[in-house]
Parts: sequence; structure tokens; C-alpha cells
Amino acid sequence: MRPNPVMTALDTDRDGAISADEMAAAPKALKTLDKNGDGILAAAEVRPGMPMGAGRPSEMVDTLFSFDVNKDGKLSKEEVPERMQGIFARADADNDGILTREELTKATATQERRGERGDGPPPDLIFRALDANQDGALSEAEIAGSLAALRTLDKNGDGTLASEEIRPPMRGGMNMDRMFEEYDADKDGKLSKTEMPGRMAEMFDRADANKDGFVSKDELRSVIGRPR
Repeated sequence: MRPNPVMTALDTDRDGAISADEMAAAPKALKTLDKNGDGILAAAEVRPGMPMGAGRPSEMVDTLFSFDVNKDGKLSKEEVPERMQGIFARADADNDGILTREELTKATATQERRGERGDGPPPDLIFRALDANQDGALSEAEIAGSLAALRTLDKNGDGTLASEEIRPPMRGGMNMDRMFEEYDADKDGKLSKTEMPGRMAEMFDRADANKDGFVSKDELRSVIGRPR
């Protein structure tokens, strides 16, 4: 997994938790990520590996449309590499087997807001707490209010954020059900590799125990938390 810049900035002693002192220093620590000095943290500054200005829905759509072989302004499934065909289940709103630029723009914008693309940090509890308006970036006001935002995650009220408070394990129950509800585009009760969020796709081969090209809830449960 790529390092999460926000967690790296906050967790100065690298123990996987946020102490009271680290919480208090959050506004100052977050400002160290402001590479262009404009007072805000744009998506490129808080998402690892994303160049400045990259990752906007319009640019993602342009990339996908580079596969438009016949240049008709639409994408058929045959034109898109197999590994990317899962986008049809999410974006083909009228189910005609064709993706228009409008459909792709809407779908990629939704993915960008949810942080599903996998080329940035996962939508973890810390970033969700800090990003009050859920726009994928941190404004000057959100940075200034980071201490108060982090305190909302302190469920046991001890003044610190233990690892289980900021990285709750996804084991069975509601979390697993919620994941399948969100990502199982064709609602067949299984996840294909294209349906799995990018941050978890790396475990697909380990989870697909019967090598049928799909991962069931039981298969995914069996590898969550298992050492590589």
C-alpha cells in the first residue's frame, strides 16, 4: 500500500496511533503537506502518487476515451481492455452496452468523491473526519479545525486515537455487507477484480481461493487481517 501523506504527517512517531500531543499539533503538521503554499491541501497534495492537477474526472474520461478506436464518441465494451470493463457496470446508466462521455463523466466524478480509484489514500476515518465537506481536499478552515475533527474519532474519550479507532478492522458483519453493497455492481453476491476498489484489488489473487475469477464474502473474510 502507498503511504498515506495525512497519516504520515500526523503520526510523527510512526506507531500507527495518534497521541494527544500529535492531535494538538495536527494543524501545524498538516501544513507541512502544503507544497505550493496556498494555504489549502489539494487532492494532489494529500493523495500519494497523484501529480499536481491530475485525477480530475475530465482527465480520467479523456484517458478512457483514448480507447475509442472508431472515434464515434462512444465506448463499446469491445474497445475497452478487459481489466477495465467493470466500469460498464457502474457507468452505463441506460444499460445499452455503450458508454457516452456524459455517463463516464458522471461515474468518474462520483468515484473521485468517494476515493474509490485506488491511486490515493483510502477513504479512512481520519481523512473523512478532516474533510468536512467531503470534496477530497482540505481547506484552510478544515486544517485549522483539524484538532476538533480528530477528537470526534476518540470514542473512548482518553484523549488519544488508538489504531483501532482510526483503522477499524473490516471483519465480517456490517462492514463486509456494506462493502459488497457498494462495490458489487451487478449484485451477484461476488466481486470481480474490476469491481474491487483499487486499494483492495491487490489481495484479489489471495482471496480467490477457488480461482473462479470472483471473490465471495467468505473468501474475502478469510484473508482480511491475514499476513501476506
